[in-house]
Amino acid sequence: MYTFKKSERLCNRSSTEKLHAEGSSCKEGPLRLVYLPIKSERSDVIKVQIVVPKRHIAKAVNRNLIKRYIRESVRKQKQLLIDYLELQGVCLDMSVIYQSSEIKSFLIIDQKINSLLIRLKSKL
Repeated sequence: MYTFKKSERLCNRSSTEKLHAEGSSCKEGPLRLVYLPIKSERSDVIKVQIVVPKRHIAKAVNRNLIKRYIRESVRKQKQLLIDYLELQGVCLDMSVIYQSSEIKSFLIIDQKINSLLIRLKSKL
């Protein structure tokens, strides 16, 4: 239930390019969410990509810390969105992009992810 498996990660280059070319986005604080609903049947309802650009956070240690915060937050809160998507019969590709030069705390990132997922649910 509260897992984040390898199959739930968006790694495919063509899917990523299609997501950024055709997807919609919403922004909350230091995070930007790009999403693309897909009308297909696949085993994983949500596929997530986490991006922390090198130009904003120079040190790899800090980028990995922020990615870990985002991954944990998505892992805890994605079930709300998965239940809704299964009822609608839609799959979703999404990318969470960190857009700040400062390292925010886990609590802030967790709140922002929560508000982004709620807003995404209302847009779908």
